[in-house]
Amino acid sequence: MTITILQDQLAFYIAIDTPNIINDARLEVFSPYSNTVLFDQFATLIESNGRFSRFVLDTPIDLWDKHANGMYTYRVYDIGNIYDTGSFKLITQPGGDMGTVAHISNNENREATVVFRPNY
Repeated sequence: MTITILQDQLAFYIAIDTPNIINDARLEVFSPYSNTVLFDQFATLIESNGRFSRFVLDTPIDLWDKHANGMYTYRVYDIGNIYDTGSFKLITQPGGDMGTVAHISNNENREATVVFRPNY
C-alpha cells in the first residue's frame, strides 16, 4: 500500500482488508528504522462491508517538518482489538517523492534497432 499526502491536504484515506468493522479506530504508524512512532491518529470509519473497511484521518500537523518519506509499519486498532497490521510506503509533498517520471514508450510495435553488429 502507498499513501501519498500532499501539502495542505487536510485529510487522507486508508482501506484495509478487514471486513465488517463497526467502530472507529486508531492508526499507529511506526518506523522500524528509528524505532519510533511517527504518529498515532484517530481514524473515522466511513465504509465497511464484507470485503474491506475504509477510514478517513486528519493529516498530522507537523508531518512535513519530519521529512517522513519511506517505508513504515502500521497497526489499525481500538481498545482490545487489532484489526490489521502491515507495511506501507509513505510519500509526502513537499518532502520528496521518488523523483522518477513514468516512461511512455514510443515503440509500441517492439521494433528492434541494431546498435552494433560484429564482422565475423
